[in-house]
Amino acid sequence: MILRLVGFFAILGFLIFIHELGHYLAARLVGVKVEEFGMGYPPRLAKLFRFQGTDFTLNWIPYGGFARLKGTDDGDRAPDAFDAASPLNRAFILLAGVGMNLVVAIVCFAVTYRAGVPVSAGLPELMEIGRGSVAETLSLEEGDIVLTVDGAAASVPMLTEWVGINGLRSAPVGSMEATGQVTVMNNGALKQLPLTGDISLKDLLDGSRYRPVLSTMITAVEEASPAEGSGLEVGDRIYSLAAEPVSLFGNSLIERTQSHAGREVSIEVLRGRTEWVSARIIPRTDPPDGQGPLGITVSTTSRIGYVRSVRAALLGLTDTLGYVWATLRLPAEMIRDRESDVSGSLVGPVGIASMVGDAIEATTRTGLWLPVLRLTGALSAALAVVNLLPLPALDGGRLLFVVIEVVRRRPVHPERARVVHFVGMALLLVLMVALTVQDVTDPQQPIDWYGLLGN
Repeated sequence: MILRLVGFFAILGFLIFIHELGHYLAARLVGVKVEEFGMGYPPRLAKLFRFQGTDFTLNWIPYGGFARLKGTDDGDRAPDAFDAASPLNRAFILLAGVGMNLVVAIVCFAVTYRAGVPVSAGLPELMEIGRGSVAETLSLEEGDIVLTVDGAAASVPMLTEWVGINGLRSAPVGSMEATGQVTVMNNGALKQLPLTGDISLKDLLDGSRYRPVLSTMITAVEEASPAEGSGLEVGDRIYSLAAEPVSLFGNSLIERTQSHAGREVSIEVLRGRTEWVSARIIPRTDPPDGQGPLGITVSTTSRIGYVRSVRAALLGLTDTLGYVWATLRLPAEMIRDRESDVSGSLVGPVGIASMVGDAIEATTRTGLWLPVLRLTGALSAALAVVNLLPLPALDGGRLLFVVIEVVRRRPVHPERARVVHFVGMALLLVLMVALTVQDVTDPQQPIDWYGLLGN
């Protein structure tokens, strides 16, 4: 519980602090005075210092921060007051907080790709040997499956955007020492080839065409199932069914078992690192509920992969836009599916605290920053969208008042603006209480970080 509370205040506080920092920097840039920039929320604990007319304060509630601008909704028309600034400058100040949250989201997502995330991986099966390639020099043949390089699994990513696997910072995969060996298998026959020289798996595959295979691992075998009868075991990596290579991509394994239901077919698996097992199996035509034709549970094998910096930044931007769009669609989805469970329904502080705690626990146990960083990025993107909604007391509501002023060519009366924002804040607090009650009485299904991380 303490971990969840500390994590909740740390992450949400950081995101709110960054949001308010955006307002502060934008206001300073256009000449609007910031009377106070507070770290945490009042009551005030101490005044830290004063810089160019702004009091920097430390407050008792360690959650976020605030930027108090001069002349906000009080009719102050001094040159350095917010209300006296041009509509364009006020819009810039209001949007700056949202912009900072979007930048944080992009950075968080990009860092996950750069620092290393689990990716679906297989072993390379050589389809064509390039002339003059390292594979040709080693006398490798078409159909050879590279199993290990100097004792390390020869994992290659299933998707081309991943440029590295198994190492967080090194592009070569399982580099060979001067006296290393390359272990390959062809039709169940094992070969170990010595090699001198500093060669990586990337060097080994350059110039040759290959495909990732053996990416589907058995994670459970049901009792009295065809798989158990055929001697399949947990940890086996399936190479082929009915003499055709299979994978989870495109549901080819599911399609192949269904198309051969009721007929005896061959199945080939890799057990451990070097044991090749061939068996016969009959997929069931009418399996028990919750079981497939073979009676196995499978998942893709995973390794740690990363992408280059530019690609990581682009993926970070893509993920941020995806979360923004998902947040914008959420109200419509909730209305359309109000009689059913909506996986993306709203959560309140308790729900967010639970999510943060789960992410921190997953990061602590796995050593991967992906859970914390991706959750922080998602929350930052959601915070940006929510603040941009045209609701009173939010940046979007104040931005709407600026638009109304431009259309009417006169500002909304300060007293009316204060009343509207007060009512809006009260309604937001009521919504927050309602969401908190929902979090306690009907908690959300937790995110399966361990499943996403490949267990």
